[in-house]
Amino acid sequence: MAGMTARMKGRDRQVQRLILDVTDWARREDDVGALALVGSYARKSARMASDVDLVIVSAHFEQLAEDLSWFARLRPGSKLIHLQAWGPLLERRFRLRSGLHVELGLVSPAWTELPLDPGTRRVLNGGHVVLFDRHRLLSRAAKALRTRFRVTTGLRMKRSRQFLDTKAASAEGAEGIRNPTVRDPTAKAQ
Repeated sequence: MAGMTARMKGRDRQVQRLILDVTDWARREDDVGALALVGSYARKSARMASDVDLVIVSAHFEQLAEDLSWFARLRPGSKLIHLQAWGPLLERRFRLRSGLHVELGLVSPAWTELPLDPGTRRVLNGGHVVLFDRHRLLSRAAKALRTRFRVTTGLRMKRSRQFLDTKAASAEGAEGIRNPTVRDPTAKAQ
């Protein structure tokens, strides 16, 4: 926390308490399968105006999104300021008394199933920290992302090498055409 303003240090402590409280709640709730911190706080690039983004995986995600009394018990005085559906993710945005915004993304376990939905990939690729994972749902999804990245990167590297090899072969052939005196020293004379 070196170089942080006193105000940002206070915000950071508030966020850490929030994360601990929501994680403890998730562990006590049998319906909650997983919890992840995503976005700028997960990437460790949060600013004073950053919100806290949490993804909650539950078979009863719609009920949690409808009856938000559980969050009101965790953060009394919080105010629901926005709700939206992003495909399979139900967003619930709160403003706490302190002014901190908390965005809850409520999803079913299907959100973590392979192959991953493009929205799931985007959210997890944007930075995530698994806080709780009862059935290893998020861990499997994260592993799939890492594997896909390695495979994709490996293919790109292989294609790049093939491209460079082709360019080199073309350059050798072109050199021979431009300068007919250049010959392959291993070739037999005819």
